[in-house]
Amino acid sequence: MASGAQDNHMRALVLALISAHYVHTAGGHAREILKTCEQLAAGLGASKGEGNVALRLWVGERLVGKFIFY
Repeated sequence: MASGAQDNHMRALVLALISAHYVHTAGGHAREILKTCEQLAAGLGASKGEGNVALRLWVGERLVGKFIFY
């Protein structure tokens, strides 16, 4: 569903939300989803140079907080 969406804002949101379901059961899959979400967030608002800072921060917190010990 997320890859078929034409709206990158929606794609990033969907990926961020579904990654939460995989964190405790399939950590590797959740990590890949979060990395993709971060790449999308980096491209959002690229004309300003920073992308979607709030979403990138949220994803970074999830990656560090959940996967630092794996």
